[in-house]
Amino acid sequence: MKKFNFSLEKVSNTKAIRLKNKSQELAKLLSSLENEELRLKDLDAELTSLHDEVLHRTIDGCSAKELRDYHRYLDKLTVEMQAQKKSIDSIQEKIEEHQASLMELSKEKKVLEKLREKRYLKHLQEQAREEQKILDEMSIVSRGIKNLL
Repeated sequence: MKKFNFSLEKVSNTKAIRLKNKSQELAKLLSSLENEELRLKDLDAELTSLHDEVLHRTIDGCSAKELRDYHRYLDKLTVEMQAQKKSIDSIQEKIEEHQASLMELSKEKKVLEKLREKRYLKHLQEQAREEQKILDEMSIVSRGIKNLL
């Protein structure tokens, strides 16, 4: 009997590889997002701590130069936090794009799997018909031999 051969097997395998690669890229992006969020949290904690320190130093009395230095550092931290938030937003957009792409690849792979399954079932049906045809021919031949004897 003929061996089943799915003509789109290479396409299906390529989709599987792309799906795996996209999943790995998404995992890296999620890890990166987590790191960036931790960095933002650290910056926020540092900013809060510095605000408290400036408040205490102001109450205790400090020079104008020290106060100016604190405010410059507070401004610097604020700018860093804004940049960090933009970085997080950018990573989140990439994650959304990767998730959409991953879903599309997954759908395409499922379509190919269903097509493969349908073609395999058709192959099995054809194989069963051929076997039945052979059995019918053998039956006809054996009857013909019996009639001759």
